[in-house]
Amino acid sequence: MYEQDIQLARLLLTKLDEMTSRQETLIADLKEAQGKLIESEKVREERSSYEDVLAQAAELLERPDLKRESPQTTDLQEKVETMKLELSELEGVMEKHNELVTQLNNRAPNLVSVARAEIDGTEPPAIVEEEVEEEPAAEEPVAEVPADDEPAEDVVEEEAEPAAEDAEQENELDKVFTLKDLKSKETYTFGRGASYVIDATSVLDRVPHYDLHFRAMSESEARDELIGDVDRLSRELSGDFFLVFNSWHQPQVDFSNKVEIRNVFGEDEGIKNAANELIRELAGEMVAREKVVCVVTGDADLTSAVSGQGVHAISLSDFFIS
Repeated sequence: MYEQDIQLARLLLTKLDEMTSRQETLIADLKEAQGKLIESEKVREERSSYEDVLAQAAELLERPDLKRESPQTTDLQEKVETMKLELSELEGVMEKHNELVTQLNNRAPNLVSVARAEIDGTEPPAIVEEEVEEEPAAEEPVAEVPADDEPAEDVVEEEAEPAAEDAEQENELDKVFTLKDLKSKETYTFGRGASYVIDATSVLDRVPHYDLHFRAMSESEARDELIGDVDRLSRELSGDFFLVFNSWHQPQVDFSNKVEIRNVFGEDEGIKNAANELIRELAGEMVAREKVVCVVTGDADLTSAVSGQGVHAISLSDFFIS
């Protein structure tokens, strides 16, 4: 690889690191400003009914030193809105950088590894050399196994079966999810342990794999299949997965504790906007707990709403095979 290639990759990763750091700082500052704004508005609301009485009392008692105006919130509101705008613009630029890093990592992982090692000041991994040297070494013992006793053959078969099962499961997931890209983004963009909030209603309406008519499935069956697919995905990616449906659903499939189901019920059951509100609330709670949150949706209004909260909005085409 050319030195210029490494330099470009290094600059791209460094710029993305800088923007990620700025994003984290902005999110923290925004949360602090929003907290102060909420507190100031609460004080203003509490004092609004008696502030004028206290002002008159201060004049009557000749104690102007005790007179206190309610906090002004205009500057804070402007500050919050400015930070929201900056965060939204920053995430738009980051998205372009993330896409380039993902593409580069998919096509030239060695180049990205070398560039990352130079940034971190670590020894660049000799990935290519290891693969070339290890392949012949791995084949020699296999060639000698048939000459040994029969139990050795059993050992080889037992070791091969789990690998085959893992490969088969990954191949099945590749038919549903953009697994390779998601793993790359987990490494270079979101980090491990992100929370994925999935707009299940949007998925069932727009992702061809869950088309009720084409697959001849009931909606309940489609929901269970989506839950099962996400559960299998949770074994490949770190973090938690939340599936939000716009109406009550009792799953008929087993799933791990890395997957949670949230439903809209009561008088709002079946209303898409109610599901969107539930997703926004859930994302907001996780951001407040300083979690990295990714909302997967095909709803443009929901995408716009969560992007201002410091949330990564992932389109359906970037998450599912369409």
